[in-house]
Parts: sequence; structure tokens; C-alpha cells
Amino acid sequence: MARELPPNWKCPKCGKQKPATWHHICPGSLFKFVPQRPLCQGCHSGLHDIIKQKMAANANQPLPVKTYFEIWEDYTGQNIEDIYNRYKDKTRLRTRAEMKKKKKKKKNRTKSESEK
Repeated sequence: MARELPPNWKCPKCGKQKPATWHHICPGSLFKFVPQRPLCQGCHSGLHDIIKQKMAANANQPLPVKTYFEIWEDYTGQNIEDIYNRYKDKTRLRTRAEMKKKKKKKKNRTKSESEK
């Protein structure tokens, strides 16, 4: 199901009308029950760079959930505290078994796409 944005949607970071990509506020590969927000591709890549730098400074360990929301707010200038308050008790780290299952699912999806 495609998520729809208003026709006059603008990226909250650069303010330009560009096609949207959906950013998981906390890395979807590490966390479950994560809200997503739209960004243009260029700003999305820039945000990922910041998150990678912050995780590298934290010995490549996941950051606290609140920190990811703060990174979004600092980067975009968009207050999402209401979203944090709705998700703070739901969002959690994936278990090892869930991470393995997610990797296997992704690998199978990539394999079937390359067979097309």
C-alpha cells in the first residue's frame, strides 16, 4: 500500500518539492515498531550519514530510542515529540532471532528480484 502525501508536500529539511522516501526514525534493522517520516532522497542520505557518525562514536552500538528522535528534530527542525510519546513504549530493539529472520527474508527477497 503506497503512502500518500499532499500534492504540495515539501521535504522538511530542504523545503523542496521532491519525491519522498520514508525514513525509519530508529534504524528498522535494529528496532521494531518504528515510526517513519518522509524526506527527499538527498536529505535522507544526509540523515543516515549523521546517524552512522553518532553510532560510530558509540562503538557502533544502537543509540537510545530518544536520541534518534532528537537527531531527526535537530536535522529537520521538525518537532516530533508527539510521535516519540506515542512510540516510546512500543519501539524496542530486535532480538537476535528477529534480526536473523529479517536478514534471511531480505536475502530471499533480493534473490527472487535478481531472478526476474
